[in-house]
Amino acid sequence: MLALKDFPKARKVLDFGGFDNKLLDENYLRCVDWIEDVARVLDIKAISDFIIGTIKINFRAIIYEKKAYYGLVARDANGFVHGGRMGYMNKELHIEWVELQAMEDSIKFALSNNWENVELESDCASLLNRFNRRQEDLTMLGHRLREI
Repeated sequence: MLALKDFPKARKVLDFGGFDNKLLDENYLRCVDWIEDVARVLDIKAISDFIIGTIKINFRAIIYEKKAYYGLVARDANGFVHGGRMGYMNKELHIEWVELQAMEDSIKFALSNNWENVELESDCASLLNRFNRRQEDLTMLGHRLREI
């Protein structure tokens, strides 16, 4: 681990992955001490994912041959699949609008199943950033985000 202190890019990758600098900056006398600290961090992360009753809905969207397709899968902390949906729109749209439709369908799916603790996950960073700033977003997409 001493070698990682000299490589800022490697540190950034670990930071992005959820490992804080404590694991790199701490002075460990034995390698096993570092391994135990890493295991503790991973245990805490696993416990936070195992909040009873939390359902994670992962949604995706694609555009293929002027049609927009989207889908979602709902899983619990153990990876058990509780359901899913798929849909398409026969019109040409920007990918953010298709992702928005998938997000809206995910919320409706969670409500129809009476799930109280739901975590939505998407790989569309621009949609998530707009959703987090939806009160300030003056675009049509921002207006639609405020409605859902």
